[in-house]
Amino acid sequence: MTTVADVMTVDVQTLTADATVGELRDLLHLLGIGSVPIVDEAGIVGIVTSTDVVEDWSSELAVGTLMRHVVHTVPSTASVESAARTMRDRHVHHLVVTDDGRAVDGVVSSWDLLAALAELVAEWRAGTVPPRPVQAGDLLVMRPVGGADGRRATIAEVHGADGLPPYVVRWDDEPGGEPTEIEVVRRGDTPLDGCER
Repeated sequence: MTTVADVMTVDVQTLTADATVGELRDLLHLLGIGSVPIVDEAGIVGIVTSTDVVEDWSSELAVGTLMRHVVHTVPSTASVESAARTMRDRHVHHLVVTDDGRAVDGVVSSWDLLAALAELVAEWRAGTVPPRPVQAGDLLVMRPVGGADGRRATIAEVHGADGLPPYVVRWDDEPGGEPTEIEVVRRGDTPLDGCER
């Protein structure tokens, strides 16, 4: 499993709330970064991103005036999938990495996660990444052997060992329908056909 620690930036530049917007702009431009955590002696107190400084703020304005006080964080041990979900759910592009809730251990950006995803896809295409076991929440597409259009379902429960069938699914084309237990006929690691029980 790829963790946030594997993809985060560790040499994080920080500022204090009394730093100026001019200093912030210079830092963002010089380092080509998209966010700067704002800290005090106790740790993280805010964050400013490049989108926060697009307006024509005075260069002398204190960063504390425009910083976001709600800082979305993630531990370094979190999976990249978990970090991506947090970004999606919170509508942010940067998460401060902290293992104690105060000290800045790193920053992970949506670009970091996109790079990790691109690498994973390349490894998958090369056949060097083994498939992970199926788990609840996964999407299952059932395609009959004849190649006809398939049905989509979300796996609600896995009853077999190591992620193997049978599965209990909720069919996407039956909103609010009862869960259905299915057995899956597989060729390698690809579900090909299924029959409802």
